[in-house]
Amino acid sequence: MKNILQYIEIGRKEGRIVAGGGPAGGDGFYVKPTLIGEEELSSYRPNRSTGESN
Repeated sequence: MKNILQYIEIGRKEGRIVAGGGPAGGDGFYVKPTLIGEEELSSYRPNRSTGESN
């Protein structure tokens, strides 16, 4: 959950949150569906060897 929220924060800093952008609340580790618009996110670069993000 922490990693997901970190990526949403990157989107907030580099772009614009169109919808969602945080925990959904209640029991469990749920995040509201999140749309990020406006800018290209330069901080997100997938790791080519594993497919995971850096």
